[in-house]
Amino acid sequence: MKLLIVDDNETNLKILSMILSLSGYEIKTASRFEDTSLNSDIDLVLLSNKFTDNFSGLRGKKLVVMTTNPSVDEVVKLYAEGIRDYIVLPASADKIRNTVASALEKEKSLEELLASFRHVQIKDNGSYRHLERMKAYARVLATELKASNKNLKIDEEFIKNLELASVLHDIGKTQITDKILIKPDKLTASEFENIKTHTSLGYKMLDQIANTPFVQMAKDVILSHHERYDGTGYPEQKSGEQIPLSARIIALCDVYDALRETRVYKENFSHEKSVEIIKGASKKQFDPVVIAAFEKVQNKFDEIFQKLNLKR
Repeated sequence: MKLLIVDDNETNLKILSMILSLSGYEIKTASRFEDTSLNSDIDLVLLSNKFTDNFSGLRGKKLVVMTTNPSVDEVVKLYAEGIRDYIVLPASADKIRNTVASALEKEKSLEELLASFRHVQIKDNGSYRHLERMKAYARVLATELKASNKNLKIDEEFIKNLELASVLHDIGKTQITDKILIKPDKLTASEFENIKTHTSLGYKMLDQIANTPFVQMAKDVILSHHERYDGTGYPEQKSGEQIPLSARIIALCDVYDALRETRVYKENFSHEKSVEIIKGASKKQFDPVVIAAFEKVQNKFDEIFQKLNLKR
């Protein structure tokens, strides 16, 4: 197998060449994109993200992008351009070898890419545990809804997609400035209006990608998880079943977790108080069908929070 590594960092070229040549690959290198020899016998290109403006010259090539501290927006755009995977440098030799081997074997799905991109999480929450809890809540609640409401179209594919979509619910907040996002004081009216745009901003980030059942669900969750059952939410003031079921489920999960957590601007509530608050919002903020299912599994929510509440 022949690999082409394109990077203007000489150290990166040497390290990557050594690691991959020891794995039996034939290595070619280039320090500038203009120097590349994209012959048909190149099996895979490892390209520095400094040269991603040159994607047009790489159509049809198996491509892995090397980057440092990538933003969510960057990863989404890279996938939209057709990359097989990405490597965050510095990386271990095993990570580099495994990523290259996997990219040569098969194209990674968007689901796998975004699920592996753990710092998709919002910038105002320093713990990865929030997203881990959201995934667990989503599965528990959707599973109960499936069991107790046969008329709802929930199957295992729906539940798996919902788990992944839950990780992306606040992806749009990566586009909001830290000055607003982590402000310790109460937001002004204009600042609150600004932060509300994370729903539409996140939707636009995924809207550039070809639609699949997962992508559509993720877009529904991102756009509509702040809608309210009575139509007073945002950004589109949808009400009742106009709000996608996936978003109605994630809305409750997100509020439960927010109530339980201690933030710079609020104290945490007990499990019992959180349940009371959520039940009191039936037909106002939350779908009563979703609340009924939540009541049956509320103890599992508490168990999830207790288990996944330690900071990394």
